[in-house]
Amino acid sequence: MHACLGNSARRAGADDADAARGERILLIPSTRAFAAKTRAAWHQRPGAGCAVLVLFSLFGLACVSLPSFQSPDNITVFRVSAADVKGREAAGWRESAEDPPEGARHAVTLAVRQERAAILEALRRVSDPYSPTFGQHLTQAQVAALSTSEQSRELVRTFLDKATSALPVRLIWSTGFDHVRVEGRLEDLDQIFSAKFRRWERREHGRTVHAAYRTAELAIPRDLEGHLDGILGALHLPSGQLQHRSAGAVQGYASSKQSEAAAASGAGVGSVDSGDGGGGEGEEEGAGGVGGLGSDGEDDGAALAHTDRKPIRINSPLRRHKPAASYGQYTLEKERATSEATVATAARKGTMAALLGMTPRHESSIVAPEFFETRSGVGTGTGTG
Repeated sequence: MHACLGNSARRAGADDADAARGERILLIPSTRAFAAKTRAAWHQRPGAGCAVLVLFSLFGLACVSLPSFQSPDNITVFRVSAADVKGREAAGWRESAEDPPEGARHAVTLAVRQERAAILEALRRVSDPYSPTFGQHLTQAQVAALSTSEQSRELVRTFLDKATSALPVRLIWSTGFDHVRVEGRLEDLDQIFSAKFRRWERREHGRTVHAAYRTAELAIPRDLEGHLDGILGALHLPSGQLQHRSAGAVQGYASSKQSEAAAASGAGVGSVDSGDGGGGEGEEEGAGGVGGLGSDGEDDGAALAHTDRKPIRINSPLRRHKPAASYGQYTLEKERATSEATVATAARKGTMAALLGMTPRHESSIVAPEFFETRSGVGTGTGTG
């Protein structure tokens, strides 16, 4: 019995061993442990759309703010000439070593090119007595349309609108659109014209009598150069001399008026010259002493720039009456009447000559000359002498 149990156990162990050798284990990996981490695209992340909008906005603002003529091949640079430098030194102008104060403002004026040929032709038509439009003066709108071309005005306007669109600059056009004034801070003007405005002063006895902002150079688009007559308030400085160094503006102006009065009352030629010179320079010095420093140094003497001369009255131009339609007939009738009167006069004078016993030779000398000089060229007789 025990032997049977032992055989059964050995047989069961052999079966287990055979089963263990034939069994295969299948291992399935976990998806959580071995899964690769996926990254979202940049445009799918939160806030990506806002970042794109901000980037494009900054790029557009930069394109609008920068002038379009930064390329050296597309600009024209204007610089101060050597003659202007000498004129500044002779007039006593000195560049300030200090930087302009923050927020300092200035004005630059662009003069649009005028159509001089068209202006002279219009003036000739209005002033010529034989012109059909004689005396028909133009209105202000007609003069504005005639003085400058539409192309020049549009080019200047386009340039300024683009260059100042993102800047706090004020544009003031004249009534006739022949010049535009650009007012703004110095840093804004530097950006518009690629310039570097500095403060220039004239000092007398430690006192600033005249000041202005100017630049050594500036740039404008090359295609705009031919449509401008000038740029004011940027490069040139007043070159007048200061003669009244010990007197103020009021004293200089009063002395000039006294000199003019003396000249009018019979003073010598020398007093007239001194009065004219003193008056002009006194007005220039008084611009800074009394009237204050102007923004651009060009209109400082306006308070003293006046005259005592009476205004001149300009009447309407004379008008030539147009002749009647029957001018030829009217002329013939007038000449016929003149001829008849001349013949009658000659007849009377001939009768008188006969009574006096004159010869025909002397008789012809009595006949009026008008008898032989009628405009029609027709006479009733000829003289023998």
